[in-house]
Amino acid sequence: MAPNKTKSMPSMKELQEVLAALESEGNITMGNQGEPAPLDELFDDSYFYHILHGNVKRESFEIAPVAKPLSVTAQTNAGDEDDKSKDDTLRELTPTSTLATLKFEVITLPQGCSWGDDPDVYGARVLVRPGFTATLKALNLASSNQTSSSSSPSSPPQLVFMAVGPRDIGRSSLCYYLVHEFFKAGQDVVFSDPIFTSALIDQKYYGCYTPQIDKHETIHRLVTSQPSLKPVWWICDDGWLPIKGTQCHVLVTSLSTQADADWKTIHKKRKLPRAVQFHIPTWSSDEIKAGLIVTLANVSAKVDSSRTETVLTDMSLDPEQESLLNGLYERFQGNPRSTFEWAMLKWGKKPPAKPVKTKKTTTPKRKI
Repeated sequence: MAPNKTKSMPSMKELQEVLAALESEGNITMGNQGEPAPLDELFDDSYFYHILHGNVKRESFEIAPVAKPLSVTAQTNAGDEDDKSKDDTLRELTPTSTLATLKFEVITLPQGCSWGDDPDVYGARVLVRPGFTATLKALNLASSNQTSSSSSPSSPPQLVFMAVGPRDIGRSSLCYYLVHEFFKAGQDVVFSDPIFTSALIDQKYYGCYTPQIDKHETIHRLVTSQPSLKPVWWICDDGWLPIKGTQCHVLVTSLSTQADADWKTIHKKRKLPRAVQFHIPTWSSDEIKAGLIVTLANVSAKVDSSRTETVLTDMSLDPEQESLLNGLYERFQGNPRSTFEWAMLKWGKKPPAKPVKTKKTTTPKRKI
């Protein structure tokens, strides 16, 4: 019997939860139990595949800083009754030509691929916020200091950090950046969300359903073994927390409203060291502008499949779009997701179609 067409299909998350439940009951067997996944066959469109094979490239581009509005007291003539702005404050923009340019970096996958599980959200490019590089340096420094003092009884067995921020601030983007950078530096790295866990261990890929991580021998052994000379990082995103017995370094992303509860769970229930919290800062208007350019580049690559590559340095905002930046920043209170979704809806139009030569047509003669 055909399924009821009015009933909605299950989401990918629901399907994965069902598969995980079946696997736990022994009704199905998920491959790669302790063996590297056949990545070239199954994951050739995954960002982990491209991280593993070194296909991620770094791009850079420059922008002029967003012109900040200046308040100027309106001066009006007393006899000018038609001047609608006589009781308002005039706003004018600082000329951008006198300001230095700002440089931003992007980590880019091959065209047609996407960071994360939702190509409509991320696309092939992720903007590297200035705070991302600072976070990476701080984590590497802390890891280096911990390794050098590991013989001291007072030194913690591992490092636990929490990156805290509101919804849509870019917590997952930070995770993608760190996974790429840790692996590029020769470290083993595990990335988990509540559904799936991926690991890059000794230049090989391993994967399992996150609720069943204790059954995956290779991944479980990596995160629960005593730290070796080579740092191991477990990055937990989107609400997933490390399991009890974890021995490797951990970075957890947490919503601001959930941070206290997550901290208590990590320390009191999972018995891990006290997590050091740091807050992901709000996006600046300049970062929003850079993110808009990256977003429009991702959209351009999707709507024009004939292009082999979208050159980031060719992308820019036109004067009309530039004039709206301050208003958009105030309207969405610096929220990048809301701003970029608005821009994709309003500005992410298909490129103009190429002119097509048409043959001259003649009106058919009427039959008498």
